[in-house]
Amino acid sequence: MAVRKKAPAEPKIKKPLPYAFVLEEIAGLAPYTRAMFGAHAIYVGEAIVLILRQKEPDPTGDNGVWVATTFEHQASLRGELPSLRDISLFGSAPTNWQCLPESGPDFE
Repeated sequence: MAVRKKAPAEPKIKKPLPYAFVLEEIAGLAPYTRAMFGAHAIYVGEAIVLILRQKEPDPTGDNGVWVATTFEHQASLRGELPSLRDISLFGSAPTNWQCLPESGPDFE
């Protein structure tokens, strides 16, 4: 019986990193990235600190920088970044993740 060889898989085209300016801003922390669910997770050490998300279409308005924080820090962060808000994709329950939407006036 002859063995059929599979055609080689097409190489995946990597999406460019959206919002690369974020990495420039935190370069002193030695961040690195990993692809995650069609977005890019930003790590400092072993911790995910940010997620850069830019998907089209974006019906939820969740494109932008997702910030890992805790409930007790959200109010002070909103004082500096007024457009920071809950992530719509996660539903109505509060989470430690917040979204700085690309459409916000304080995005860059």
